[in-house]
Amino acid sequence: MARVLVVDDDYAIREMLTVLIEEETEHHVLSAANGREALDVLALDPAIDVVVCDINMPVMNGYELVRRMRADARLAPTPIIMASAGVFLERVDPELAVDVLLEKPFEITALLACLAYVLAGVRASNHKVRVTKRRAMHTLNQMLRASERQQLGRSSAH
Repeated sequence: MARVLVVDDDYAIREMLTVLIEEETEHHVLSAANGREALDVLALDPAIDVVVCDINMPVMNGYELVRRMRADARLAPTPIIMASAGVFLERVDPELAVDVLLEKPFEITALLACLAYVLAGVRASNHKVRVTKRRAMHTLNQMLRASERQQLGRSSAH
């Protein structure tokens, strides 16, 4: 069971994602309405396994949240799935250390696959995985195959 932090300024989206993730997985979900609240949650509970965050939020946007997390040695290893409208994803700085870019709107199965991908320890190495609406199934299948290969490699190494 993982601990997931959902960060989105839209209350309905936060609640929907919380319910769906908890119903479909054994994960525990916490939520925050913006980057500042997310940092407060992370300060109180640094054992978060993955952060799913929007980009365009008031108070502190997703870009700044990612920058601050990556600058904090305690939070830097935490996988981040950035979920936002395609226009915002197009503007993501290539140097921003995000593991998965997920285009809104997305199917819950796409988010669940992205969570499985990052929680399996498949981290982006100098590249981001981008899941768009048009290429979602192909991209997700590639991600899951990579995750399975990595898990097989780990189990055969033991």
